[in-house]
Amino acid sequence: MGLPSCWPVKSMIGSKKLPRLILILTCLLLALGVGLRVVPIVGSDDRMLQVFPTEDGYLMLTIARNMAIGNGMSVAEGTIPTNGTQPLTTFEWALCFLLSGGGKALGVRLTLFAQLATSLLTVFLMYRLGCRLLQHRNHGRSIAALATAAWFASPLVIPNSMNCLETGNYALLTIAVVTAFLHAGNAASREWPWRRVLATGVLLGVTFWIRNDAVFLVLAACLVYMTRAGRFEVAEMQARLSRTLVMGFTSIAVALPWLLHNQANFGSIMPISGHAEANGATLGSNLDLVSSMVLEYVGIFTQIPNTMQGTLFVEIGSFLVLALMAVALRRHFKQANDVERSAIFVIVVFGSCLVAFYGLYFGAPHFVSRYFFPMSPVLAILSMQGLFAVWQFLRKKREAMAMPFVLAFTVVAVALLVGLNVRRYQRSVHHMHFQAVEWIDENVPEQAWIGAPQTGTIGFFHDRTVYLDGKVNPEAFEHVVAGTIPQYVVDKQLQYVIDWFGLADHWSTLPPLDIEFEVIVNDQELNLSVMRRRDRGK
Repeated sequence: MGLPSCWPVKSMIGSKKLPRLILILTCLLLALGVGLRVVPIVGSDDRMLQVFPTEDGYLMLTIARNMAIGNGMSVAEGTIPTNGTQPLTTFEWALCFLLSGGGKALGVRLTLFAQLATSLLTVFLMYRLGCRLLQHRNHGRSIAALATAAWFASPLVIPNSMNCLETGNYALLTIAVVTAFLHAGNAASREWPWRRVLATGVLLGVTFWIRNDAVFLVLAACLVYMTRAGRFEVAEMQARLSRTLVMGFTSIAVALPWLLHNQANFGSIMPISGHAEANGATLGSNLDLVSSMVLEYVGIFTQIPNTMQGTLFVEIGSFLVLALMAVALRRHFKQANDVERSAIFVIVVFGSCLVAFYGLYFGAPHFVSRYFFPMSPVLAILSMQGLFAVWQFLRKKREAMAMPFVLAFTVVAVALLVGLNVRRYQRSVHHMHFQAVEWIDENVPEQAWIGAPQTGTIGFFHDRTVYLDGKVNPEAFEHVVAGTIPQYVVDKQLQYVIDWFGLADHWSTLPPLDIEFEVIVNDQELNLSVMRRRDRGK
């Protein structure tokens, strides 16, 4: 069976044109990705505020707005200083609120437009990275185009790149770092000009300002340069040591102001949010989620249902699939050119560190997928390269199966992307915390103080909210560790405690809350619990 005229049989090495079929499919996927991002932004305020910003996204937005209106990096109407955020993205969102004059809805809308711009820039850099990475491979531009478009339209990527957190910026900077070190495997890279060494060190430091676990990306970048993409030759490593040290120390110098600020004002270089998320975590507590969540990013088009993740069957199956892919990647790495070796080395070291840290040490299992997100662009390119390798193998060995494979895979992939995105869009009509926001708006005076364990969304819309989970409130974190949050709630003179259904069943029995507060809402259907301070004047 022959191939259609729109699919070239000859090598496309060096070609700047995409086959017509690839171009059409790429444009359709890009249009899907843009549309799914833009439609909620330009819709009503009610819709726009609920589709993309997550609970922790609203935490960052609250801090950013406080900065814009002159309250500094703080929460609770500017009364509680905090460092429980990732700084550079918070500064960016603060600029959005500055432009909105402190307006909440307009500030969020500008933030979403900023994330859309970041996503589009990521698409551009990811495509450029793929073309450079695969410039000596057959159909390199086609692989880069399809990988980028599929990634951009992925039902995992869209919410993670628009969640009002640092996630989208982090993916962008990860691509920039991988691109900067693409030629670290070349022998000539030993003599990189010192200005380039300093510039790459600054880039690594800026990436740390995006998210502090970028220390693992700094490690991967320095190792890929020093070892010449994993060759580990002693003489070569010695020759590269001075430049590696300069890159590393430059990145530390750029990160130092944030570290000193944290240590001087909060007693630790790690933000309070990191301590809160790690509090109570046990060794290996997230390992049962790692394999399936990494596989989702490798698969690009697929998404494993949340109810199935963490089950023994799914995790073992995912691990075995990843193990087979790792064997294939290792074989590819041995035969790859210097550019491919450099990219693979960086993403493998970086990814291994993230898996070890978040799988073994860190808590917050509900955030594990987001923590792995910065690896996703490079994983998507490598995965698409593997799919093309399968197609080329079939074309060579089983030509009759090549075209059915292409057509079947294309139909299934597009159907999955469209179907999963439609389902996600339908489910995002109602934000999981807006029932609390709406109840507060209808029943709580603006001047009343509220306490809530899940406070990002509530705290953004009701300024006088005290954060009880400790992620942005150092006072509360001390009480979380000591187990004295009920006493903290009473001492802070809070008038309401509000959270999901079930809070009242437990908290109303805890002294001194059992005496000082009464349950006024405990609605399972609405998923809302409200406790109010008793009126002692009666």
